[in-house]
Amino acid sequence: MSEEGDRLIAKAQAKLKGLETEVIKTKEFINQIRAFDELPPLYSDLALKPEVSIGAIRSDQFYGRPLATVVREILEMRKASGLTAASVAEIYSKLVEGGYQFETSNEENAKRVLRISLTKNPAFHKIPNGDYGLKEWYPNAKQPQPKKDKQTENGNGHDGEVVVELPGLDEPGDDS
Repeated sequence: MSEEGDRLIAKAQAKLKGLETEVIKTKEFINQIRAFDELPPLYSDLALKPEVSIGAIRSDQFYGRPLATVVREILEMRKASGLTAASVAEIYSKLVEGGYQFETSNEENAKRVLRISLTKNPAFHKIPNGDYGLKEWYPNAKQPQPKKDKQTENGNGHDGEVVVELPGLDEPGDDS
């Protein structure tokens, strides 16, 4: 299936998720009415829990594709399914399920590569609990400040330029 087909399925699943939510709300309402009449609930707790899944991932869905592209797709699928940010382990699991090939066979090294890629790519945002989401989901999040050069931090007013003042030497062009 094409990327466009995958996106259409994700949209349809999001709509289905919304409909499931409405069904659950209606069942809860029916249970509340029954409770008001001192009757036992008609729907069990199990019937009130939505199924949480990001949908089927084909075994070759991510094979040969760029890492950032497939991670974005995984996060969008999660969002469409009512989930949000994901841990590195969760993203890694979906990548492997979809046939993504890391350049290492060591799982910990592959997760390290994934973590570094997520951290360096401005399309992704790390939330305080350590999970990653798409930056566009968090428009009010603080942007990380670029690291300042030590010279600028020392307040000499020169952006990284080292200024050495030697006493007793005249300034160039000063003929006094």
